[in-house]
Amino acid sequence: MLMFSWLIEEKLKKDKSSSLSQLLKLFKSAAETKGWSLEQRTARMKERDKKVVARCFHGAGIVVPVDKNGVGYRPLPETPGLQLEFCLLVVSSNVAG
Repeated sequence: MLMFSWLIEEKLKKDKSSSLSQLLKLFKSAAETKGWSLEQRTARMKERDKKVVARCFHGAGIVVPVDKNGVGYRPLPETPGLQLEFCLLVVSSNVAG
């Protein structure tokens, strides 16, 4: 929905057509009636951005819960056995290289 309203607004910048402006008004009123947000960044997204500890390549960022001492902990989804195999793989590649 957001992309549709953005597209209409971009077209309106180039072409001041009355039919486009009427379509945009209808679209915004329908979205308001349904309770849909047409903002690019919602309030929840802005709130989450305040908690981001590091940015990832996709831009979303990593949020890690922090305790009262300021230490963050995020459980790893891998099993301890898989973690050990990974560590051994890293160590063996460093020794060989």
